[in-house]
Amino acid sequence: MDGRGFHSRRTGMEEAAFRLYGALAEGCPGVDFVAWTRGADSVPPAVAPNLRVRRIAGGGLLGALLYFHRRLARAAREDRVDLVHGPYHALPAVGCRSVITVHDLGFVLHPEWRPRRGDVYLRRLFEASLLRVDGVVAVSESTRRELLGCYPRLDPARVRVVHEAPGPGFRPLDPGGPEVQGVRARYGIRGDYLLFVGTVEARKNLGTLLGAFARLARRWPGLALVVAGARGWRSEAVYREARSLGGSVILTGRVPEVELPALYAGAACLALPSHHEGFGLPVLEAMACGTPVVCSRAGALPEVAGEAALLVDPLDEDDLAAALGTVLQDTELAVRLRRAGPSRAGEFSWARSAQATMAFFRELVEG
Repeated sequence: MDGRGFHSRRTGMEEAAFRLYGALAEGCPGVDFVAWTRGADSVPPAVAPNLRVRRIAGGGLLGALLYFHRRLARAAREDRVDLVHGPYHALPAVGCRSVITVHDLGFVLHPEWRPRRGDVYLRRLFEASLLRVDGVVAVSESTRRELLGCYPRLDPARVRVVHEAPGPGFRPLDPGGPEVQGVRARYGIRGDYLLFVGTVEARKNLGTLLGAFARLARRWPGLALVVAGARGWRSEAVYREARSLGGSVILTGRVPEVELPALYAGAACLALPSHHEGFGLPVLEAMACGTPVVCSRAGALPEVAGEAALLVDPLDEDDLAAALGTVLQDTELAVRLRRAGPSRAGEFSWARSAQATMAFFRELVEG
């Protein structure tokens, strides 16, 4: 397995791979797994004795290039593996069965949302990988449809949908309890707050969220908007607009996963008005914590949210403001969403995802 995500500061995709590999090893005790990493900050999941972590390259740009273009194929030969899984859209030729996971196609469908230089390289690697791998895992039906629409020559039988899931730490917490109050104190959150979780970047549509929040703040004095996520590409305008709203917008930066359940649990609502999502894991994380969700009806979000969230047009600030305002003022609706969320989130688990992934792997190896 491409185990680049086995380090202490994982991105969303890396966290998903980390969870999946742990669940695979735990659920398939008769199978041996090896995760190839690079850099010095490698963290074994320590969930099962049949998952070995092996560092095959150093850090930095040179280490990254060597890792992908030379060391993965060599490691596959040395470890005599039957199949290699690449969880980050791409794999080189590895001399055995191979599978990649596609998390979203934003870099293909909307190149304007990302830095051109990196996306041109990623797209070339991705499209070359599609020609050589034996199978493709899509994290949602929406992503699968987009993939087959963009690449009509791709055999649909080679593309399998395997959903992601929230981690085990995401659960309802007492908003007045020490965990939630501790997170409130750490980030200076005093009253009721709306929450956004994700990288601050164009596709997340934070400009529309800030506009909707400005309207709500006039109706609910003391309401805050907490933006929990790392700074992304071309996010300067978002930060300027956030600062113009004064202290009512709290920019936390990246929040450690251990703190996220309490941050969700204390929120009046999660707002995720993205223009596009390949899956939308914050929706399920919030639901698992019993937090009402308002999200856009774009990409995979309707598929993930089901009937347990309010869906809005991401291009309509009025629609977003109205939905958030409804959650704030309609106590019965908020209670209904809080009850529906954990049930919906419970339909997704890493154990089920691992089972479906291993079934696909076995088909490819044995077929």
